[in-house]
Amino acid sequence: MLDQNDQLYPKLLRPFQLGLESFVVVADVVAQFMQVLFAVDAQAALLGREPDVDGEQGWLVRLYTDMSRVAVVDGILGSAEFSGVAAAMGF
Repeated sequence: MLDQNDQLYPKLLRPFQLGLESFVVVADVVAQFMQVLFAVDAQAALLGREPDVDGEQGWLVRLYTDMSRVAVVDGILGSAEFSGVAAAMGF
C-alpha cells in the first residue's frame, strides 16, 4: 500500500494535480470569455449596435470588479443613449 510519506506518492499524483490546475485555468478563461460575450451582446441587443472599444472596456472593467450582470443591464437601460434609442422606437 502506498503511504503519503512514500517518495513515489507525489510523483503519482502530479498528473492529477496538473489536470486540476489546467482545468481551473481553462474554466477561468471560459468565464472571462463569457463576460466579454455578455458585455458585447447586452450592448448590441439594447442599443442596436456593436459596442465601441471604450464602452466595451468600461463595462468589462465593472463586470470584472464588482458589478453584476443585472447592474450592467440596468446601467445600459439608464443611459442617455438607450433613452434616445427607446424614443426613436416610440417608447
